[in-house]
Amino acid sequence: MEKGQILELKIEDMSAEGQGIGKADGFTVFVKDAVVGDVVKAELTKVKKHYGFGRLKAGSSHFALTAASAAAAPTAVSITMRSWP
Repeated sequence: MEKGQILELKIEDMSAEGQGIGKADGFTVFVKDAVVGDVVKAELTKVKKHYGFGRLKAGSSHFALTAASAAAAPTAVSITMRSWP
């Protein structure tokens, strides 16, 4: 595996840091913003001997949902402070 390579992965587990974990030919890949059950296309950003890190590529099913969710999210939050009697 090499940096820049694009892999199709099925995310089967989650890391303690919240990254999705998938495997390609026994090579483990940690993918930010992926969740268990996703089938994603990920570009390798960092490669070690037995594992690597990747980022979602446009066209992944979860990438489309994440982008749509971000667009629909409110951009401001209103907080009201009240004093207690």
